[in-house]
Amino acid sequence: MTKGYSILQTNFESREAALKWVQELAKGRSKSGKTRFVPPQLSHVRRTGPDYRNGMEITGQHYLDTFGFRGGEFGNWMNQNDRQASLNMGFEALKDLAAVLQVSDKDIAYQGTLAIAFGARGSGNAAAHYEPLRKVINLTKMHGAGSLAHEWWHGFDDYLGTKMGAKGMLSEQPRLYAPFQKLIDTMKYKPETPEQAEARTEAQTERTRKNAASWLDSAVLGSLKRHGNEAQMETYAVLREAFLSGETGSVEQISAFKKSVTGRVIPKSERERLEVFEHMLSGMQAQEAPQIGRVETDFYRNSVRMGKECEKDGGYWDSNTEMTARAFACYIRDKLPYSSDYLAGHADCAVAFVTDKSGELEVLKAFPEGEERKAINAVFDEIVADLKREQILTHSDETLPLPAQPLAENEQISIFTADRPSVMAQLAAVKPAEKTTPAQAAPKKSHTPEI
Repeated sequence: MTKGYSILQTNFESREAALKWVQELAKGRSKSGKTRFVPPQLSHVRRTGPDYRNGMEITGQHYLDTFGFRGGEFGNWMNQNDRQASLNMGFEALKDLAAVLQVSDKDIAYQGTLAIAFGARGSGNAAAHYEPLRKVINLTKMHGAGSLAHEWWHGFDDYLGTKMGAKGMLSEQPRLYAPFQKLIDTMKYKPETPEQAEARTEAQTERTRKNAASWLDSAVLGSLKRHGNEAQMETYAVLREAFLSGETGSVEQISAFKKSVTGRVIPKSERERLEVFEHMLSGMQAQEAPQIGRVETDFYRNSVRMGKECEKDGGYWDSNTEMTARAFACYIRDKLPYSSDYLAGHADCAVAFVTDKSGELEVLKAFPEGEERKAINAVFDEIVADLKREQILTHSDETLPLPAQPLAENEQISIFTADRPSVMAQLAAVKPAEKTTPAQAAPKKSHTPEI
């Protein structure tokens, strides 16, 4: 392997195949050479849960009636089949979410404050996104499949922020709600292992001994070498080791020894500093077992590195807002007793291939795993239970299927009734009127049809 380079792929069938692979890799890199992370589109959307639709094709009105959504939209490029598939899968996924959290269906739309859009408000490479200003989740056609739990959490984070008096997402001001602060701490830090604690304590002790020895030699050794003999230097070595072992009174003994040899004690200011070291070293020796501290989690460290690898400036992947959303998607996936890909299929997809310092290719995972994941999941359980006690969430042991009512002949797939405008229409109604010329005053057709 050449220094500074690494082999990313081998055994191509032809030169053309190799060039094509390199071109595809280049598409995923920005001008700065950083790899852009784009969630992969699910090859299939599998669900093995209960039949909440009761064989029915879901309409937009079901979203309003069942979950209490404020409204919703379809993108103008979605055909009827796309719309029907999105409505069916989204409805089942949201019912799964209510079931696993054991909350009422109306909690899904945060008691009527949330809107939803399918392919109406997407941009760039985002598979899905939540817009705090408009309180709307957008799922970008099939690219949005798998991200619903993640985006729902963003909306819920925003909703709780309003409830708790935060200026924005509650995850950005977690101290306003103790369980959220516990969640942030659990995501970012974990207890040391006994081995880690022992190694850290030994390193701290060694650093302290080295500093103490330096200060002691600076205060005593020079004058001893000028006035002392070989036997006195040996005596100093014994007293020095007693000091470095934290023996009580060792500084006074060394000061008295220096006076006997040189006629001068250790100056007061230096003696006081050495006594501080004596006290510290004594405490270290008296400690029977290392105190268990805390270290950064793999989830946090990998999230920070993901930002360095995939962002221009960093700060997105390791933000409280994004880390809690990724962790929540994993929590929902773990809690579900069956597959619900549309809801949480992307929970474990935050993976990138990066090179380490030696140039070796390694897998970087920016989501919680193992014991860290179990600890985070336990805190989510506490949060959900506490929000039910506070009646911010409504407890429900089960979520029921729709009654069997087939879609009427020629009925349109529409989320809105005549007296219920689309999200875009609602926004337009509250925007300040813009100055228009007579030529501009004619009404324009919406680029985002209602559903």
